[in-house]
Amino acid sequence: MTHPREVESDGELKLRGSQSSNIYWYSTSTESAPEMYIFTDDARSNHEVDDPENKPWPVNPVDIQPKRLQLRLRIRWVVRRLRERLRWYEEDADHTEPEPESDLNPLEESSSSYSTLDLEDTSTSSSGRRNSSITDPYHLDEAIDGNDYISSSSSNGSSSLRTPSNSNPPTPQVTSDGYSDGYAEDVISPDDDRIIKQEADHQKLRRKTVKDKLISGHYEESKWSDERSKSLSMYRDWNEEYQICCEIYTDVIQRGAFDEFKQMVINGQVMKNMKRVARDFADTATIYAKIIISEFELPLEKKTIKPIDIGGIAGGSKYRVQNILYKFAFDTIIVDEPRLWMYGGDVPDHRAAAKAAKNELKGLEAHFCRYVPGLRYPLMTLVDYKGYRVLAMAILPIDRSTLRYGSDDAGRHVHMEDEELNEKMKLAGERLNLAGHVTGSSSDATKIIYGPGDIEGHRGHDGRLYVVDFGRLLPPEDPKLRLQHNNRSVFAELLRPEAVSASSVPLCSDAFTKWNTDPEKEKREKLNGDVAALSRRIREKFTKAFLIKTSMIEDFWRIHNELPFDREMRYNLDTLMNTLHMKGLNYRHIGVIYGLSDSQHLRRILLSVAAARCAKIEIKEIMRAKMKEIMTPTEEPFKAVIAKFLNQLSGRSKNSLLYWRRDLCRQLRDWFQFSFTQEEISRFDLNTCGDVRLVVNLVVSLCNIKLLHEVDTAITRPGRFCFHFSAVDIKSTEPRTKHRSDIYFIEGMNLMRKIAARMKMDWKTEETQAKLNRQVHRTLLREVNMSILFFQQASAANPGSPLYPTAWGNATLVKASLLHAKISEATYKYVFMLFSRTLMSMEKGLTLYAEYLKINGRTKKREKILEMAEQVKKERASEDNWKMTFNF
Repeated sequence: MTHPREVESDGELKLRGSQSSNIYWYSTSTESAPEMYIFTDDARSNHEVDDPENKPWPVNPVDIQPKRLQLRLRIRWVVRRLRERLRWYEEDADHTEPEPESDLNPLEESSSSYSTLDLEDTSTSSSGRRNSSITDPYHLDEAIDGNDYISSSSSNGSSSLRTPSNSNPPTPQVTSDGYSDGYAEDVISPDDDRIIKQEADHQKLRRKTVKDKLISGHYEESKWSDERSKSLSMYRDWNEEYQICCEIYTDVIQRGAFDEFKQMVINGQVMKNMKRVARDFADTATIYAKIIISEFELPLEKKTIKPIDIGGIAGGSKYRVQNILYKFAFDTIIVDEPRLWMYGGDVPDHRAAAKAAKNELKGLEAHFCRYVPGLRYPLMTLVDYKGYRVLAMAILPIDRSTLRYGSDDAGRHVHMEDEELNEKMKLAGERLNLAGHVTGSSSDATKIIYGPGDIEGHRGHDGRLYVVDFGRLLPPEDPKLRLQHNNRSVFAELLRPEAVSASSVPLCSDAFTKWNTDPEKEKREKLNGDVAALSRRIREKFTKAFLIKTSMIEDFWRIHNELPFDREMRYNLDTLMNTLHMKGLNYRHIGVIYGLSDSQHLRRILLSVAAARCAKIEIKEIMRAKMKEIMTPTEEPFKAVIAKFLNQLSGRSKNSLLYWRRDLCRQLRDWFQFSFTQEEISRFDLNTCGDVRLVVNLVVSLCNIKLLHEVDTAITRPGRFCFHFSAVDIKSTEPRTKHRSDIYFIEGMNLMRKIAARMKMDWKTEETQAKLNRQVHRTLLREVNMSILFFQQASAANPGSPLYPTAWGNATLVKASLLHAKISEATYKYVFMLFSRTLMSMEKGLTLYAEYLKINGRTKKREKILEMAEQVKKERASEDNWKMTFNF
C-alpha cells in the first residue's frame, strides 16, 4: 500500500485516504453536531468533493460503517486531545493554553474537513514525544463496546479492522506500512494492539461470573438502582417510584385492555419494577418497625426514633423515618372525664385497635379494586413484631392544605371543593355499593359523602388525586347481634366487601355512629336499618351457604387427623378460610357456623382455627408484658415465655385446664360468638373438642415463631399431639408482614411468565430434552406451587377483586396440566368457584375436568361437563363485559 495522500481545496477541505482501498471519509463539523460521509473513487468522480454544498452520498454513515466503530473512533480522538492538554498543563508552569496542533477536531471546529479516523491512541506530539498508551483500555472498551471490531496483530506488526460476517460493505484495511512521520500519530503499534487484545479477552472472562456481571451493571436490578440513585435526595421517594409503575398497571386494568395487559405480563418490566419497589419498601419498613417497637417502652429521651404529632384521634402513636409514616395499633383515650377509650369504652381494647389497623388495609383494597380512573392509593404494609402491630405507609405529597374531600377534624369541617374528585369518589362508592349520606357536625345537606365521614381525598402537590384513611370505609355490623354487647364495636367489627356487594340496597359506612347526621330522622333510621338487615342475613343465610360449600370436601376433614400438617394441609385450611371470606363471612362468625354445623369433623376444625387465633392474641399480650418488664429486644426471655405458653396451650402444663375453661372459652365466646353452656365449659377439653396439633401449628405460623427443624418435624406428625416445648426449641420470633394484594398478584404473575417461557423452550435435541425433562418438570411444579401461594395471598387480602381468584384458578389449571389432569376432584370444584366471575377460564377448567373424568372412566358425567363447556363458550362469545371474559 502506498502513502495516503492529502488533497486540500481552498485551505478548507482535506482528504485522506488509501489508494489501494479507494475509500475516503468526508466529515463536516458544526457547533451543533458533526456529520460524516463516505465515498469511493467512483462516487468521487460523480461528485465535487471540494464543493461543500454538493456532499457525496448524503446518507447515514451507519449504513456503510458499523455504528459502534464510528463511536469508538470519535472517542479515541477526544481522549487523545484531552491527554495532550493535560500533558501541557503538567509541563508548563504558566498554564497558558497553546494553539492546537491541528484543526482536525470534529467536535469543536465549525469548518468542514477531511480527516483520518484513527483506531488507537499512539499519537506523537509536535516535539516528537510519543503519547502514552491508554491507561485503562478495559473500561474504555467497555464504555463504547467496540471490542469485536479489533483483530489481533499480524506477523508484520500490522493491525486490521474487521466487521461481523454479515456486515456490508467490507471495511477498508489500514496498515502502518509506508506511513510517513507526519501521520505517525494515527498508527497503532503492535504493543498497543497486543495489550488491547489481552484486555478484551480478559474482559470476556471476567464478565462470565455473577459478581462481575453485577459490578458491571449487567443485571436489570443494577441498572434500576443506578437510574433511581440519580434522582434520590436524602431519602427515597417511595410514593413517586410506586405511582409511576402503578399508573401504567391500573390504567390497563381500568380500561379492560386485555391485549395490553397480556403484553405487559409478557414484557414484565412494569411488574418487575412494581415488585422491586414494594419489596424494598416492605424490607425497609420492617427494619425500622423493629427498632420503633423495640424502643416503645423506653423513655422519650432515650428513643432513637421519636414520635411525632400529625393529628388524628384513633391512629395511635405515630413516627416518621425514611419517608415512611408508622402508626401504632393501640387503643387511645379520646375523652378524659369520664375516661373513654376509642375501641374498648371503659377499658382499653388493643385487640380491637389491631383489627382497626387491618381494616385500614382492607378498606384500601376494597376501594382500589373498584379501579376508578385517576384515583391513587398509598403504598402500605402491616408489621407484627413482639406482640405489637405497626401500620407503615409511604409519605405522600399531601398536607392539610391539599384536603378536598372528607374531614380531618372529627367532622367539624367536611370538604367537597373539588368537583373532579367528588365525581370519582361517588363512582367508587357506588361500585362498592355504599350509600351517600350527610355527615359531620354541621349537618350540611348539600354535602353528600360516599364512605365514612373521616375518609380523606387530596389533590396532592404533584397533581395526583390521593385517597387515605380507609379504617371505617365498610359499614359496621349491628352491635346488638353480639353475644357481649359493646357499642364501641362499630369502629372495629365491619362487614366484608363481599357481603356489602351482595346487599340489594346501598349501605352507609357511618351506620350506628354519630357520624350519621342527616337532618331527617327517618333517613338516619333507614340507613341503620339497612345495615342491620344485612347483618342478620349474614348470620342466617350466608353461614348456611358456606356449610353447603364445605360439605363437598367432607372426606378431607374426616381424614385430616391421619395426615401430616404439611404444606398441602395448610393450603387446604387457607382455602377453607378464603371460602369463608368469599361468602361474605368474617372470622368472628366461626362460632355461629359451629353452632349450625352437623359435621363433627368440621366442628373440630372450626373450633381449632378459632382457638389458634385466640392463642395468637394471648401470646401477643404475653410478649408485650415481657417487653415492659425487660425493655430490650433480646430474644432469650421471649423464648422462655413462648415455650411455657405453648405447653399450657397443648395440655402439657398443670395450668392447661384452667386456661382452657376460664380464658379460652371466654375468648371464644366474646371474639368468635361461640355459645357454650356452663356444663360444656366445665367439661371443655381441647384434645376432644378440637385438634391440639392443628392449634399449635397454626399458632406457630400466625406468630411467625421459628422452631428447630427436628421440632417442626415432631409437631407436624399425624396422630395425637404429645410434645413438650423448651426454650432451646425456639430459634427466634420474626416480624410478620402483610402487603397490598397487588404486590402478591404481581409476584405470582412474574412467576407465571417464567413458567410460560420454560414450557415453550426448545431443548434442541431429543437427548437433551429427555435428560432435562424430569428436572424441568420438577422446577415447573415448584414454581407453579409458589405462584398459587402468591395468588392465594392476593385473594385472601382482597377477595373482592375478580383478577386474583381468576389468576389463582388458572395457575391451578397449569398445575393440573403438568400433572396430566391428576388433581383431586375437590380442587376442581374449588377452581370452578374461583372462576365464577370469568367465563373464559371456566371453559378451560371444564375441559380439563372432562379429561380428568375420562381418565377415571366416568363417561356420563364427562359428557355433561363437555356440554357445559360448550354452553359457556357460546355465552362468552356474546359477552361484552371484559371482567367476565378475563384470562391470563
